[in-house]
Amino acid sequence: MDIKFSFDKLVESTRSIHNATAGWAKSAVNQSLTVRNWIIGCYIVEYEQNGNDRAEYGVRLLEDIAADIINLIRRYAIGSHLLSYEERIKGAVARLKKAHSFSAQELSWLKRMEKYLLEESVLTVQALDEDSRLRAQGGFARIDKIFAGQLEKIIAELNEYLYDDGGSAA
Repeated sequence: MDIKFSFDKLVESTRSIHNATAGWAKSAVNQSLTVRNWIIGCYIVEYEQNGNDRAEYGVRLLEDIAADIINLIRRYAIGSHLLSYEERIKGAVARLKKAHSFSAQELSWLKRMEKYLLEESVLTVQALDEDSRLRAQGGFARIDKIFAGQLEKIIAELNEYLYDDGGSAA
């Protein structure tokens, strides 16, 4: 190579090459990080949604958040102690069992309702026909027959027990 560089020219050329290629490197790294973060976000969404439809997941998430907010408001407004949602569900089911004499078949359905509440956080009459797991087992009509036409009242009572604790718990 016959090109002669002065020291100043060497420094200037090196700086120029560094600045140009550093910009390209930053751009490539930013693109790679964006793609990486997007893919990780997709995996997290799939994990959180557990294969459920986005709208269904969003509704459930809002219901969970609303229940948590109610818990906190009650805790601070009433001065009651805080219960986990699982403790609240188990307590409500226990109160319901204590208030009624259920058959073995009804008790089996109460266990399924408890499991459903632990997974979904809200049980409604409509859910019995809309949720594929419950609809596959006959939905509201079949389950209501098992409860001698009292299923709607039982669900309302269960939901009332979830938050009716006399102010002793939040």
